[in-house]
Parts: sequence; C-alpha cells; structure tokens
Amino acid sequence: MPDESSLITNNDVWEVGTMHTDGRLRIEVIKGLLEPSCKCSHQITNIMHERLEPTGFTWKTVSKDTKEFYFEEFKLSWIEEWKTPECRAKSEKKRQNRRVGVDDGDYPATHTGGSASGRTHTARLAEKWKRNLSPIEVFEHLHTKNHDKVTYIDKKSAAIANINTLRVERSKPVDGSSVPQPVDEIMLYYDAIGGRNKRNKVYGIGSSVDIFYESNGNTSSHFSSLEPNTQKYQKLETELQEMKEQIKEIDEMKKRMREMESLVARFYGSSIIYHIAIWRTTGYRDG
Repeated sequence: MPDESSLITNNDVWEVGTMHTDGRLRIEVIKGLLEPSCKCSHQITNIMHERLEPTGFTWKTVSKDTKEFYFEEFKLSWIEEWKTPECRAKSEKKRQNRRVGVDDGDYPATHTGGSASGRTHTARLAEKWKRNLSPIEVFEHLHTKNHDKVTYIDKKSAAIANINTLRVERSKPVDGSSVPQPVDEIMLYYDAIGGRNKRNKVYGIGSSVDIFYESNGNTSSHFSSLEPNTQKYQKLETELQEMKEQIKEIDEMKKRMREMESLVARFYGSSIIYHIAIWRTTGYRDG
C-alpha cells in the first residue's frame, strides 16, 4: 500500500505531463494517443532498449531468443484482440475470400509481386524501362515465375495471358488494305479478362488499375495523356509499311515504263525514245 501522503486527493492539481511527488508521470489517453506523447515514446524506447539486440540493427539480424521474448510479450494483447467480435468478423471474411478451388488442395500464390502493390511495380518498371507500360506488361510481370513472361503461375493466368487470338482479330486489315490495324493494348487487356468483376476490380494488375482505367472501363485520362510507346511504335510501323508499299508501287510502275520503252525502241528505233523524253519534260513535239 502506498503511503497516504503519496495518494492523490481531490485538491491535488496533477496536470498531464507533470511528475507526482512519488516520481510517477501523469499520462492520459487523448483521442486514442498517449499524452504527453514525447515523454511516453521516450520511456517506451528506454524499455525496449533494456532488451535491445547488441548486434541487431535490423529485424532480420535479431536473434531468435530476442524475437521470441518480444512475441510472448505482444502475444498477450494480441490474443485479447483476436477474441473481439470485430476481429473475428474480419477473420471470417478473410477466410471466405481466401483463394479456393484448386484441384490438389494447395493454395499457390496469386501473383509474384510480393508485398509491393501493383501501382508500385508499375512505377518501378516504368522508371526502369524509361517508358509507360501496358496492362498486359504489368500482368506478365506479376503472374510469371521470376518475371520471365513465359512461365505462368497457374492455369487461369496462362489462359488469360493467351490473348494473341484477340490481338490478331483486331489487327486485321480493313477495306482490302494489307496494312494491319493498330491495336489498343489497354482496351485489349480489359476486354480479354472480361472487364471489371463483381467487386469492381480488374483481374491481374492489382492497384495499378486506376492508372489504366476509369471506373466506367474507359482508358484513364491520366494514361491517355501518356500514350504508351508500344502504341506509338505500332503507329510508326503502320506508316512505314504504307510508305514501303507506295515505294514498291512506284518501282513497279517505273519497271513497266522501262519495259514499254524497250519495246517501242525495238519497233520504232531509238530516236523515238528521245522524242518521248522531250515531250515528257517540255510538252513540245520536236519535228
């Protein structure tokens, strides 16, 4: 029992952050936070330092004994938290949402991106490759082993990734042209996976969905202002192909003209070629 002189009476003025005569610091929970926060955090740090790992500057290097010590201390409060109705409800919801339906009963990884979000991976790849990415590239990066874009982690990923048939269909030339049509890679992926699901998510690209698509499924205004290099390349390739065909037609026309001139010279003599050349350039008939 503390000495009566150390007990607080109604007449005592003991403000938050002040020290009592017995050496105790007055703290109070204000809006879920301990006050005075600075002194509280400092004291908590001192307590942690009592069991500080001498050689451990990161959690990975902390010894097993120290980790177990911390865990046993934290576990006491965790168990009580896990018993609350709110926590149990969240746990049940997560259990129901857990991936199921695998034939062998195992739960393989749903992606190979680790703990980083889809947006983080997209930003990192864009910085690494010095260009903007398409949703398909993000999908391939997150759903192939070692990001090799070949070995997909499950049958669902492999089936969705096989969108070449849809790409070929959309790139078919129209109106008798032999030039393939440019394909919108962003909408190609969106249509290939069937758009947004019941939870308004786009399968395979995680949180990077907002980079590519609006809520209505249209291409994001953010991304439309940053046209991917893949689309630019396709446009340039189409224009180059058209120019090649035009050059080919001109070469064929020149070849036919040379053949005609050769036939004319054979029947009428070489002088007629001279007169034809004069007439082409000046429109004047010599003689």
